[in-house]
Amino acid sequence: MSSMASADANSGLKVEIVSEPDLGTGLPLNEVKPGDYIRIDYKGYVGGFGKEMIDSSEKSGPMQLQVGVGAKEGIAGIKSKTIYKLPVLAGVDQACLGKKMGTRLRIEIPAALAFGPNGGETGTGTKVPPGTTVFYEVRLRSRVFSGLLDKPQENFLEIDQVAKFNKLLGIE
Repeated sequence: MSSMASADANSGLKVEIVSEPDLGTGLPLNEVKPGDYIRIDYKGYVGGFGKEMIDSSEKSGPMQLQVGVGAKEGIAGIKSKTIYKLPVLAGVDQACLGKKMGTRLRIEIPAALAFGPNGGETGTGTKVPPGTTVFYEVRLRSRVFSGLLDKPQENFLEIDQVAKFNKLLGIE
């Protein structure tokens, strides 16, 4: 199931919902709101989806970020010895707002909401050319509470509990 969630004619941001969790029980799933700390899996490309990869949570681990507050940086690599400071792209930030945990998105992000007219660098070192539109596949994994602690936190649930909860939601 795939649907275009939104396209902003002014900014050029395009967000497609690839899948959403459905508990089938009528239980509401809270939507991501400004100020939430979330963890996402992501893959970023230039040239289109599946083309030249610029970054991925397969390199850095899931990214933890605060959404809807203009944050410029998130972190990843919490489980490894390398902590990555990753740029929070305005397009990813905007696309995650209002979505449910477990939602998978495909996002086309114009340069103005990505690395800008001067280009930039991903948190894992890939250079992005000036004025480049980037394409991201994102899965909203979980909410985290690191903002309360002012430091990275592995997870608010044990890993096996997260796996069980994801299985309940139909997220693999």
